[in-house]
Amino acid sequence: MKAQSLLVSSFVALSVVLSGCGGGGGGSRSGGSAPSSDIEGAAVKGILKNADVAVYPVVDGVVDGEALQMTTTDDAGRYSLNLSYTGPALITITGNADASMVCDVPAGCDDGEGGTAAFGADVPFGANMALEAMAVLDGGAVSINVTPLTHLAAAKARAAVLNDVAIRLANSHVANLFGVTGELTALPAVDITDTTALEGADANAQKGALLAAALYGAALEEGQTLDQLATAFINTSGGQFYGQQSVSTGVDLAEIYTAAQAALTTSGANLSGVSTTLGTALAAAQQLGEELTQAAPSDTAALANLAKAKAFVSQVRTLGTSFITEASAEAFANELEAAGTLLSADTELLAQALGYAVNAIAEVHAQRTENGALTSPQIVTFDMAEVEVTFVNDSYTVTSVSGVAEALETDLSATLVLDYNCTGNACADPEEASGVVYSETETTAVDLQISGAVSLPALKLEIIEGVVSGSTVSSLTDQETDTGNYEFEGVSEEDFTGGAEFDLTVRLAQRDTQTGEDLAGGVALQGALGLDVSGLHTTSYEEYENVCDEVSCTWQAVEDETFTFGIAALTFSGTVDTANNALALNFAFEADANGYVLEETSSVPGTRCSELHMCDGSDSGWEQTSEETAGEFIEGNFSLRITVALAGIAEESRIEITGSRSALTAGNVAVNISYPGKTLQISAPLTLNPSAEDGEDEVTTSGVTLTNQDGVVAVLQVNESGDLFGNIQVGGVVYATITEPNLIKVTYVDGTFESIQ
Repeated sequence: MKAQSLLVSSFVALSVVLSGCGGGGGGSRSGGSAPSSDIEGAAVKGILKNADVAVYPVVDGVVDGEALQMTTTDDAGRYSLNLSYTGPALITITGNADASMVCDVPAGCDDGEGGTAAFGADVPFGANMALEAMAVLDGGAVSINVTPLTHLAAAKARAAVLNDVAIRLANSHVANLFGVTGELTALPAVDITDTTALEGADANAQKGALLAAALYGAALEEGQTLDQLATAFINTSGGQFYGQQSVSTGVDLAEIYTAAQAALTTSGANLSGVSTTLGTALAAAQQLGEELTQAAPSDTAALANLAKAKAFVSQVRTLGTSFITEASAEAFANELEAAGTLLSADTELLAQALGYAVNAIAEVHAQRTENGALTSPQIVTFDMAEVEVTFVNDSYTVTSVSGVAEALETDLSATLVLDYNCTGNACADPEEASGVVYSETETTAVDLQISGAVSLPALKLEIIEGVVSGSTVSSLTDQETDTGNYEFEGVSEEDFTGGAEFDLTVRLAQRDTQTGEDLAGGVALQGALGLDVSGLHTTSYEEYENVCDEVSCTWQAVEDETFTFGIAALTFSGTVDTANNALALNFAFEADANGYVLEETSSVPGTRCSELHMCDGSDSGWEQTSEETAGEFIEGNFSLRITVALAGIAEESRIEITGSRSALTAGNVAVNISYPGKTLQISAPLTLNPSAEDGEDEVTTSGVTLTNQDGVVAVLQVNESGDLFGNIQVGGVVYATITEPNLIKVTYVDGTFESIQ
């Protein structure tokens, strides 16, 4: 398994670089606070224009009633202030008669006149509406963006003993709850109704902007204001959400992620990776169900930046010794390998059998539509399989699928509703007359409900319940001309468009070959499987001829095919039970053809056949004739989230692996390790070589970036000599450098250092 090997190698390499015992020397230094603070930021609920901005000091745990300074936002929602103040502060954005808000709710917003304004339109932001953020002003320049996310955090801070620490912990708590990194108030404000702006932001900002809009949208859906949502949030175990409630009593996490997905769809933005990340987060929320989230703030969130940088190295070392070691990585990889045994050649055979079964049901149904006297059972023959179908009314049972594999057992039951129509002179399957052009256009809409199982001696695929729906349009034009003496020539053209959606609850398990029961200590996967394909389009063009002489004939044919699609998406949410663990697993994959059309050609060059019809030669096989380009390439992304117990870390830790291809030769892969109050993301930009030949690297990277929950960033690169170098930053300011050779050394700006080796 190449992906598994890459994962293990990454973890092991990281353990070598960033684990081990460290040493240090020197002292520490600190300077005095700056006498004033420069604040710049934006207000987003969507973008708030011409709204009132006020900054209030927090004195002895109480928000002072007199504002330090006031201003208004501009038409981009931005503001700036200069204050002769340092310390904890409340920033409020309040509506007025001239203020407006860009509607970023897909269902639309109240237009102030009893109607509904569309997504992207300006609506009133009245005096009864407000948005808050809390921050600690340390002097100098600071970015404070006020959003529904910071509104939640401000409510949590107010519920505590209000001081510097409470504010920083509250902001960290909300950031960790939603999986965004860095200081919550510094998260870039992005207008999600501006496709260009949204696509131009980094993934962390994109996710934050969509979630901020989703909070507001989910509150509206539940008939709540943001203040009511915030109150319910802090009254639920001090700041948690239920995963997904069966009886809604307010906003839950699944509603928020559903709203975020809707906002992304409505925005029209193409966000490589974010859509699948939202998908796996939604699935995890649904799995959580009636249980509460377990979000916690970072215990280092209230430290000064230099101390955060030092704590970051300690955090990485803890992960290095507890998980990112060769032994631990291999142990985790063994779990993945166990799960990978289900993705074997046998699984492919079962999937093929299932496909033949569904096609056979549709074929028998179509035959019954044309011939009401058709009797049960019916045998449907394909190139590689033969399927037996029995039926009573609209209920069908597949009793056998032969030709796919030996000892294949099938027991599938289905009900089918098929809307089929055919127009054209070929619909009645006429005896083709020489030189006549026959054509037909078929439209089909399918709604299939299916359950049952297909199994091999060592593996069983059970569909607990499933729904398949789709629609297709196909057209065929065919002409064959008989020139006599067994000679003929023909042209055939076919065009097919369609889409399908599969929603299945499945179980795939290893079997005891003797008893047919689940294998003791074997692996089983169970959960919800979804597949959605839209914009599927294929074409086929064939020319052929048969030319004879006194003793034999020569058959020649050339066939061209094209294939493309709009969006193909695969999701799975469930569990993988291995001999050692039960892993909660959520997976999402999405591909976009992005204009690329796969073209293939096949030919039969001069195959000679004797009068006994014994032919020499063979066809050329299919050869791909199209290549991806910078403007037309298959774009894709995936997200795999697994909940595991990490020894010495936490019982409920989460590992999320994401990857994307955003250009012909560019992509990214990231591993995110999260546990209560802590997150570490390892990210690497990739350079892809689609035309790599044997011995060449298909994928290379220029470096690795590590980011933790406090927004501490380590940028690591390797020079021409193979030595590691880089730095550690907080808020864009470098607080340490990393150097090699001989000794991998972290040197801090206060003169202290650590060796990591």
